[in-house]
Amino acid sequence: AIYNSFMKQFPNDWRGYNNAGMVLVKQGKTADAKSLFEKAEKLSNNEPIIKNNLGVCALKEGDLAKAETYFGAASGAGDAVNNNLGILSIIKGDYAKAVKYLGDSDSPNTGLAKILAGDNNGALKSLENCTWEGCYWKEYFKAVVGARTAKENLMYESLEKAIKLKPELKKTAATDMEFAKFFNEAKFKEIVK
Repeated sequence: AIYNSFMKQFPNDWRGYNNAGMVLVKQGKTADAKSLFEKAEKLSNNEPIIKNNLGVCALKEGDLAKAETYFGAASGAGDAVNNNLGILSIIKGDYAKAVKYLGDSDSPNTGLAKILAGDNNGALKSLENCTWEGCYWKEYFKAVVGARTAKENLMYESLEKAIKLKPELKKTAATDMEFAKFFNEAKFKEIVK
């Protein structure tokens, strides 16, 4: 509501449309957000923040080429763009580039990129430095590192935490080949049942 009144009061200011769009993205309303970002872009065509947000919409729509173009045009918009380029690189399978873009970000995606790039120790360090409280992916990825490095305590503790935070992960873990060697273990079965 606050953004609606801002947009009515200042219809030629891109920030109202952009900020309202960001709220809609967080609510999962990508198509509605995209139309607001497009209005913002018409008002300020060279604003990197808007390009970044349009890139996020393209990424959520699965249009990787368009997302990459937008993120390229958003250079200078800071860590948010690098984070999005890191996510795009993970999706494209370019894990080394993802690690480079994500740098020392505290996002769980940094740990994921390092796991996929084969750097289990680096991944664990990044995940332990992740400040996202209550993040189930942080714990799930730590469990994957535990499974990959034969640290069973880490694997079980982290997997239990992840499932406690998001019970739907039981199904994911029960069929995730990262945990295949534990499928028949009583403790694993108990966690994912």
